[in-house]
Amino acid sequence: MQIYATKPRRYECSNVSPMSHAPPVDTQAARSSPTALEQTARFHFDYALSGILETDDRWQMQRCNQAGLNILRRSAKELQAQALDQFLQAGDSAIVQSHFRLLREQGVCHSVLRLPSPSGAIQWLELSSVQAEEQLYIHFFEDVTLQREQATALEAARAAAEEANQAKSALLANVSHELRTPLNGILGLTQLSLMGEMPVQTRQHLEKIARSGQTLLRMLNDLLDLARMESGKMAYEQASFDLWELLDELAATVSHLALGKPLEIAFLLASGVPRWLMGDRLRLHQILTNLLGNAVKFTAKGEVALEISWTEDQGRQVLQMAVQDTGPGLDDATLTRLFQPFTQANSHTTRHFGGSGLGLAISRQLARGMGGELQASSTIGQGSCFMVRLPLQSSSDAPPTPKRQLGVVGISSDQPLTRQALHQMVRAVGAEAIDVSTSSQPAISARIVDLITPAAAASIWTEHSPDQGPTLLLTDAKGAAQWRQRTQQWPMLRVVTRPLTPVSLLDALTPQPSLATTSQRGDLPREFRGARIAVAEDMPVNRDVIVGLLELAGIEVMLARDGKELLALFDSATPAPELVLMDVHMPVMDGLAATRALRASGWTLPVVALSAGALDIEQARCMAAGMNDFLPKPIELEQLWGTLTRWLRPRWAMPSKPPAAASDASAGTDRLQAWQAAGVDVDDALPRFLGRMEALERALEQLLDQHATDPEKMAALLAQGQWKATLEVTHALKGCAATVGARRLMQRCQLLEARLKENPLLPVQNHLDELGGELQRLGQVRQQPDSSCRSHLRTPI
Repeated sequence: MQIYATKPRRYECSNVSPMSHAPPVDTQAARSSPTALEQTARFHFDYALSGILETDDRWQMQRCNQAGLNILRRSAKELQAQALDQFLQAGDSAIVQSHFRLLREQGVCHSVLRLPSPSGAIQWLELSSVQAEEQLYIHFFEDVTLQREQATALEAARAAAEEANQAKSALLANVSHELRTPLNGILGLTQLSLMGEMPVQTRQHLEKIARSGQTLLRMLNDLLDLARMESGKMAYEQASFDLWELLDELAATVSHLALGKPLEIAFLLASGVPRWLMGDRLRLHQILTNLLGNAVKFTAKGEVALEISWTEDQGRQVLQMAVQDTGPGLDDATLTRLFQPFTQANSHTTRHFGGSGLGLAISRQLARGMGGELQASSTIGQGSCFMVRLPLQSSSDAPPTPKRQLGVVGISSDQPLTRQALHQMVRAVGAEAIDVSTSSQPAISARIVDLITPAAAASIWTEHSPDQGPTLLLTDAKGAAQWRQRTQQWPMLRVVTRPLTPVSLLDALTPQPSLATTSQRGDLPREFRGARIAVAEDMPVNRDVIVGLLELAGIEVMLARDGKELLALFDSATPAPELVLMDVHMPVMDGLAATRALRASGWTLPVVALSAGALDIEQARCMAAGMNDFLPKPIELEQLWGTLTRWLRPRWAMPSKPPAAASDASAGTDRLQAWQAAGVDVDDALPRFLGRMEALERALEQLLDQHATDPEKMAALLAQGQWKATLEVTHALKGCAATVGARRLMQRCQLLEARLKENPLLPVQNHLDELGGELQRLGQVRQQPDSSCRSHLRTPI
């Protein structure tokens, strides 16, 4: 409902010219006489499509055209029975009063108002009034009921869609949090377990658990990405990245996916493609991982190739990447719906291969978000091609690359695709590539032999010449371990896996690692040893994961179960922590409130959020509360080390432990020997604690605190016939003993475990006595005077 007042103007009949279906009027003739002018005005009045109504200064109707009577659904007699302002007040009386007041004051007014029709239905009128003469007012009006109803319906639909979108976002946030919390425990404890020693079969089982958890995590991330895209909140990075390193990571992923399949996989890198580019490396990796994963998944045998080239399109540099396969292919109808969310080729695809149908939809949206496009072409029975084109620029921040004299590399392969890929990779690293046969040996500095055929595999033992440099043996991931074992005594025979990349080629050709491999992302960083980090986390499993990872890196951990305990820790701890890992959702006081309290108290140290809620709104809340960074759960080693690298001061120049006086050093040596005499293999255990004796001693003390009474507990359980529970206690003690290197204790546990499994009814008291003796000997060492290496223990809460 609107009222507009404008500057008054006098009414002239010649200015009234609404649309009309009548034939055109001869305006030249109309000007020749007043009578003709009146006839023209009358013509416009009668044939106008809008309603026109004239009133005097008391708003009594003088006349109304037929269009007006039709709109108001009244006769002229009905309208003349009352003043116009009184007639219209049956609807919005306040708006009508304001309309006629402004009309009288200013001479012009415009309003939108409601009016009940004779049938009782509400009718919307758009009314424009103007003062034509001192006692003459003209009112133009139209029925806008349909437009108002449509606008109301659109607004209701918009509000419903917004409400549904908010509900979906809330659901995704809850699902993300509820799934990521247990995933953090599963993946984190699996990572910690894989760092220790174990039987081969146990390791294989743990690796399968880790892969299954990663699959679930990827699906969850896909759902969150889709939500971000639909809400327009997906952010893209513009940073320098190494394309060669990206290809090396993709090669490791795709070779693992192709295990056991008769597939020839190759990466082709055309000349002129820059190594260093500007763009979003993470999203490019996500797109290519999805496309290559699909190609390997749906291709039972044949070829899968990634072709990369550098082209120009309308003055822009474009990185073009094509993933081609020789799989079953797709028809046109399937291609048209392939990029829709939750859509797969057919129901058999879902049953046989699994997946959510989100990968291609997300990949296309990511490509478009980076200013590019993802397109597909396919032929039934011949395979498919997925082409990504991204407008990227070469990076000006590329580090200097050392010049290498690689000479001529001979290539021996019967496979056209592999041969082409090897030629391109050799040229990419700056060497010359030529084809050689098993019987022809020109002057070459190195040779690559494709072991795909038995003849090629047999030839390396008869025709390899150390004088001609290294021979690289190209095989798949499945055969790599076997070939490395066979060539251990042949240093110039070096095994490489397909698909070959520039990084893997340089690593094999040169004794020093290439630039792309200087960052070993899975290794434990040594630069954080001795750092003090506070961890606020209420879930015991999550605490175990975080503390385990940090302590393996030699970091001193200070624990709190909620925000209130963390604040108390800051009041009492000396020295204070250097960084806080803060769970967002905790009882008593959550992470957001605790961070605000820290900032209000003047603490400026970095605070990193730990949260299973990975939506952007969760991160925004954390930053608004004063946190510095965000670490999503499940926590992965790479992300954790990267976060610590950003916020902690490196300790390269710091000693791993404080210098000790001569007497302290002597005491430390005596204590070490005492642990060894008590059955601890210190040399075996120290690497697991990054060489820190104080960390090993702390672990030994924890073992004694938690398991000193285990023999009595086992005897009580056996007396009650609970031999399975006894086995569980024995197994737990054995695992702890293995971790800290208490080999004699571990062996006693193994003997007891075997005895119980053989026959739980056999007497085992002698085994329990031996266990107790081992624990007692360890406890005696603990009672000896402290040495300097035990001065940095975790602060208890």
